[in-house]
Amino acid sequence: MKRRVFVVLVVALSPFVMKAGTHFLPSIKHTYIDNPTTVQQSDTIVADLEDLEAMIGDSVLHEDTVYYGPVRPKGFNGLRFILDRRHRYSGDNFVNKSFLDHTYLDFGGGITNYLPNDHFRYTPFANFHVGFGKDLSPMSSVRLQLTGGWGFVKEANLLTSKTTYQSFGAHVDYLFNFTNYMLGYRPERRLTVSGVAGLGLQSSKLSATDGSIITSYATTSAMSYDARFGLQFRVSTSPHAAFAVEPFIRLATRKQDLVEGTKFNSLDFGYGANLSYIWYFWPEVSKKNDLGDFMKKFEEDERMFQEKYAKKHWRRPMFFDYSIGPAYFNKTNLSMGNSIGYTANAYFGWWLSPVLGVRSGIHITNADWADNSKVPSHGPLRTKSLLGVRGMALDLLFNPFGFNRNFNWDNKVGVNLLAGYEFGRMRVVNEEHNHYVKSNYVSYRVGTQLWMKLTNDLRLNVEPSYAFIEQYQGFDQRKQYEELAIKLGLTMLFRDKPSREKFNLDSIGVVNRYSQLSGFFLGGGLGWNTTVRTWRYSTGASPLLKNGTLFAGYNLNAYHGIRLNGEYLTDPIWVENSGHTATKKHLMENVLVSLDYQLNLLNAIAGYNPYRRWNTYIYGGPSLAMGSAGTDFALNFGGMLTYNITPSLALFYSHTVYRMPKERYITTQVYKDEGTFVNSLNVGLMYNVNHTFKEMQKMLTCDYTQQPLSFEYSIGPVWYTNLPISVGSSMGYTANA
Repeated sequence: MKRRVFVVLVVALSPFVMKAGTHFLPSIKHTYIDNPTTVQQSDTIVADLEDLEAMIGDSVLHEDTVYYGPVRPKGFNGLRFILDRRHRYSGDNFVNKSFLDHTYLDFGGGITNYLPNDHFRYTPFANFHVGFGKDLSPMSSVRLQLTGGWGFVKEANLLTSKTTYQSFGAHVDYLFNFTNYMLGYRPERRLTVSGVAGLGLQSSKLSATDGSIITSYATTSAMSYDARFGLQFRVSTSPHAAFAVEPFIRLATRKQDLVEGTKFNSLDFGYGANLSYIWYFWPEVSKKNDLGDFMKKFEEDERMFQEKYAKKHWRRPMFFDYSIGPAYFNKTNLSMGNSIGYTANAYFGWWLSPVLGVRSGIHITNADWADNSKVPSHGPLRTKSLLGVRGMALDLLFNPFGFNRNFNWDNKVGVNLLAGYEFGRMRVVNEEHNHYVKSNYVSYRVGTQLWMKLTNDLRLNVEPSYAFIEQYQGFDQRKQYEELAIKLGLTMLFRDKPSREKFNLDSIGVVNRYSQLSGFFLGGGLGWNTTVRTWRYSTGASPLLKNGTLFAGYNLNAYHGIRLNGEYLTDPIWVENSGHTATKKHLMENVLVSLDYQLNLLNAIAGYNPYRRWNTYIYGGPSLAMGSAGTDFALNFGGMLTYNITPSLALFYSHTVYRMPKERYITTQVYKDEGTFVNSLNVGLMYNVNHTFKEMQKMLTCDYTQQPLSFEYSIGPVWYTNLPISVGSSMGYTANA
């Protein structure tokens, strides 16, 4: 142990007691050289302290009666063990030929918090950022970001307030890559750690301050400057995509949090963390010609180069998500089990790599939230009031099993984790159901998507999710809700043309094709529907079967078709009787006839496969609504999932949304601000003829000399028996054609 301490001290002190010469390397623009072009003498650097100790002799100078320091080795030159730039791995050559080389898009979100003050508190702010960055060298990068923040205020008694804090700003950051500095430049390395330092400016303001005491302690708007420092932990998931976690601290000029300071407290202090998705416009992999020091450390198959990446097609598919299922709300006037409703969702997204994905789309919910049990004059009839949610969501997806250079997108099962943000409009009907509040909301979502492959590029998924919802306008106090949903849905992956399966259709007979290329189809089924409501009576049950549908159409080719659809819809509502002591059922009936354009969505995004049993369709068009409420024009849009039992016979599930005029129903129980909306779900059977017009014409063509057509006509007298009159008196005539 004493020897190790001695060696460390010698190495540390030797630069201060000895003279050294330095040999500078030539500089080449845009290129970092792995090895020096000339070396004055052979390098005698040793690997570690064990080798260093081995070089030190066992004998040392005899004890000196004057020198009382540690013993000193004989003939040891510590200068030979200084680790200067020549003795570090520089890694691959860093080549920067164009503007897009080493340039990336950076976007994501996070959380920021400020130190509390004595008068009120902020909730943690949600951050959003988007920007561009550029790697200038293996170690140095610059980044420009636009940032935004959103949060709420809690007053001194910690009561929630409708006052909101909003910010918008810009930051310029410098990043230094510690990993590349210490271990050398290797662009496909999984994990890198960088230091971050930057400057920025920010505009902040408070909204919805009417009647709030917050303005007594804070200004309503201000401009501020700040410096932030942090670390970036970046994980590479493909040559294009990475994600990063950045904890940071922020020092800002006064009033960034809009609170006045004192002469002893002249700076604002913030802290938080961001999650970023990073997308490089050009793949971050080296060419074999630029391979540097690492050729000594890695086998050929352990590295990835541009040559291999270019030959192997790496899929980064876009995708479409659809899901529907029950939703439950917490923090309402009802228990969570009694606040049941439904949620429907549709998203469009993109997998940046097998690990990272992003999606955005529509989220709709309609659910019970309160009853009239606490209304003094509610009488014997119990009612439930509903809330409606309609918003745009942005989710980040993470596949923990995607860290694979040869990831198989057609795996049988998988799991995705998701987290996101949502903004939209919310309508809440009061307990007396004579008034409602319509306001904005924000939501923070997390969930899991468990999926199973039905066929290549088509997945069945179950998605349990949790959402924290803040409704922040229209109430004297801010309202918070929690939504728990379990959704069942489908995911369809886009497949570009180079990676689509190829088939010789001339060699595959029509009778062997499970997926129809062109021809007639017809189908029918039964199902259930629901109308978007505002309130309802608690009495009365809704039947399971409430509608039936019949449709027929023609597929022009593997993608496009037309269809004629007829659907009968019934939806009972319960109304008071004349004595206001009980309810009775009132049936809302409609017959809708629709002429729709139909698209085979799976064929369009993944290519035609004649052996595919599963197919998905979307359709939409005008409708004619007929019923007791009269005749009106309407619109419809929907989708259908089919599974072919045989080449001609298929099972189907369909979801159709009808939009009818606002005044289709006179009851106040139906939501009708933007129209009357009905969701119709059906299951049934569909038959595919699998023949075109010309093929059917040939099938009906025959040799009329062998099978002649004929026309017959006849007329004559007729008599009837078993009549009150005689047979002769019952004489008449008959005519036939």
